[in-house]
Amino acid sequence: MSDETEVVPEPKKTNPTVQLAGLVLAVILAFALLVWAQGIRISAVRRESFGRGIDGLSAALMIPIVETSSLRNPNRLERLQSIVEDIQRKGNYQVVTVTDATGKVLASTDAGQKNQTLKEMAEAQAPAKEKEANGLIEATTAVTSKSGEKIGAIRVIVKL
Repeated sequence: MSDETEVVPEPKKTNPTVQLAGLVLAVILAFALLVWAQGIRISAVRRESFGRGIDGLSAALMIPIVETSSLRNPNRLERLQSIVEDIQRKGNYQVVTVTDATGKVLASTDAGQKNQTLKEMAEAQAPAKEKEANGLIEATTAVTSKSGEKIGAIRVIVKL
């Protein structure tokens, strides 16, 4: 037998400051990722809630839109315009636009849209479709009769 003993190298000692810094960095990155993910989820929930509110507005606009085609009330378009302006003011919205089923603008708080035909409004369906861009959320939905027939559409834009 030989008297040779096996030499086991000593493990390298790591600097506790480096270990702590790595741990702190990992915790900060994990927290940042969590905050980012929560922000995305909150943004999606906010858009969906806004869309559901616009769906509710569409139900409330059913009768005023039907009345616009009635000859009984000579001020029918002015009445709808007044309702749209009230919605904008009370909801603190940027723009509110209401069209008939073909997309012809019946009332809008954006004077540039009056008497235009908006293709995207003619194609609007329920429930509301929301999109977010440039610090604004836009929701568009169909306005339907009680039987489910599309009689118009509403689009509301709000600043985030």
